[in-house]
Amino acid sequence: MTSLEAAPSRPEPKAAARDDGLAWTVSIASDLAAVSRAWLSLEMSGLATPYQTLGWQRAAIAALHQDGKPCVICLKDRSGAVAALLPLVLSHRYGVTMASYPAGKHANYNMGLFSEEAARSLTAADLRKVLRSAADIAGIDLYVMRNQPDLWRGVRNPLSLLPGRNSSSSAWRADLIPDGEAFVNGLMSSESRKKLRHKERKLADVGPITYEEAASPDRAAQVLAAFLAQKKARFAAIGVSNPFDDPAAIHFLEDAAVKALEFGPPAPVSLFSMNAGERIIAVFGGVIHAGRFSGMFTSFDPDPAVARYSPGDLLLMNLVKMMSARGLQTFDLGAGDAAYKTDYCAIEERLFDSILPMTLPGGVAAAAISAGLSAKRFAKQRRALAQPLLRLIGR
Repeated sequence: MTSLEAAPSRPEPKAAARDDGLAWTVSIASDLAAVSRAWLSLEMSGLATPYQTLGWQRAAIAALHQDGKPCVICLKDRSGAVAALLPLVLSHRYGVTMASYPAGKHANYNMGLFSEEAARSLTAADLRKVLRSAADIAGIDLYVMRNQPDLWRGVRNPLSLLPGRNSSSSAWRADLIPDGEAFVNGLMSSESRKKLRHKERKLADVGPITYEEAASPDRAAQVLAAFLAQKKARFAAIGVSNPFDDPAAIHFLEDAAVKALEFGPPAPVSLFSMNAGERIIAVFGGVIHAGRFSGMFTSFDPDPAVARYSPGDLLLMNLVKMMSARGLQTFDLGAGDAAYKTDYCAIEERLFDSILPMTLPGGVAAAAISAGLSAKRFAKQRRALAQPLLRLIGR
């Protein structure tokens, strides 16, 4: 059992704690509004992934965690300034109170929000005390914090100092250049580009080809509806459970990608489409923050007359060009081992999981969760090793 300071009993909850020798005051916020000003400041000037922005988190928690309780760990430095926030949700599983990042598999990266000074100065001993204090305050038995990047914008993620394990998949990114056309030309041969141009011309027979970002609630609702229909058809065709058939997931996307546009762009989740006339033939959704585009999901029209001409590939290629033209510096396609991700994003970003029990019951639950994650990682590794052989034998 890996534990920070596992204890058989827990002191009475406290509103805030400062341990001897700890340079940080620790408190808990169960209402995001209570820390919104500090949150917005840290996401603008500090280190934060696109998935830990306030708008994204607010939508995710409201839609996906109706049975959970927000738990934002707040660290203040000796001057009283908020130096870090760790947004979590509390849930009851395995008979214990578990703290984990919101949104589960819908978030490709999970991390706290840190001032650069805090990110560089926090030590493993500091973090152990912080998490212990927060556990005492909020009654946490176990932290399960998954898909955390080792580095963010070249700065070490402080939580990487604690005991951890590789996540079941890595993530992949590319560093963009201002000339998106030149970037794409460097990724694929002239013959590959010629084939894609031919496919685009064939799709133009369906209707004039356009690429757009949904900029109004009405248009975003149309694009989201097309995405959900395309995903439903795709998963039904391959006989796999559809993660986007969940009412909570749909509620989240409606709030984050559609209703948020009532207040003007950008929305927490941006929707892009490839259109053939009035027909939406491919969709890509992602998050834009601090010069980075992070891809969340994609779909394409499964009609063989359309799908054979690779509308998803064409939309992705044009999305990269669009983000370059906007001056973004980084483009990622999230966690996972799909071939199209490494075709565009050659830089691997290692992700790690932290399973940190605070009590003896938390340790029992941690052992069960760790075993499940090990099995999942093993299965993914076997599939990854098998893919080249399957291609070789034509399966």
